This record gives sequence, C-alpha cells and structure tokens, in this order.
Amino acid sequence: MKCPNCQKNPMTFFQFALQMIPVKTICRNCQTRLKGDMILRAAYYAALILAVFFGLRVVALKESMNWELPAVILSITAFVIVTILISAGFAWKFGRYVKDE
Repeated sequence: MKCPNCQKNPMTFFQFALQMIPVKTICRNCQTRLKGDMILRAAYYAALILAVFFGLRVVALKESMNWELPAVILSITAFVIVTILISAGFAWKFGRYVKDE
C-alpha cells in the first residue's frame, strides 16, 4: 500500500492493523491526508461486524455450555485478534489509499 503523493508506505503493516480506524489516515512521510478505497473500507467494516457477531455467539455459548469467564474472554480476544489480522492483511494487500480532498 503506497501513498499516492510520495509513493512510500504511509505506515507499517502492524501500525495499519492496530490503528483504530485505518479508513482515514495521514501519511507519516509527506503529511498528506489519505482515505481508503472501497476494498479497504469493506474489509474494515466486515471485520467489525464479524467481531460483534462472534462476541454475541460466544455469549450465547457461555449460557448453553456453562463456560467460565476466563474461557469467554480468551475466546473473544483470540477471535478478534485473528479477525483483525486477516482483514488487515486482505486490506493491506488489495486496498489502497487515495488523497482525501
């Protein structure tokens, strides 16, 4: 993923994956305001929706399978981390930034 202004990476993959909202950002090299294209936005919002639905499913499983709180927290945390890494990898590979006018 390159900045359309300076043709350098606006951030590293891990900064991208851990950023709260990677849909809009500022290039760390040239300070250009950037926004994500449709692929980047779709991957980000899909990851959010998937994480919420999984959290609701785990809460339902907790009731039916009598899971303890540490098991629930661990399963939700693991799923959210995996979902973020997969969706961030997809967005990083196929998405791109354009100038935010």
